[in-house]
Amino acid sequence: MRWVTEVVNGVCPDCAKESILISVDQFFKCTRCGTELEQKVNGKISYIPSGAKAEDIRMVLKDNGEEI
Repeated sequence: MRWVTEVVNGVCPDCAKESILISVDQFFKCTRCGTELEQKVNGKISYIPSGAKAEDIRMVLKDNGEEI
């Protein structure tokens, strides 16, 4: 299994503070307040709340395409 992560500096729109944002897969998470963020690129990079609740996000393990 291979994880692709990204660590960036940015301003969280929820807590309005400069923060380190950590990405796993498609979403970023603010290390200050824990808000899930989605990255949008349209001439500039913006981070917006993802709309997904933390309870709705789960990790799925797959082996050869089959869910474990």
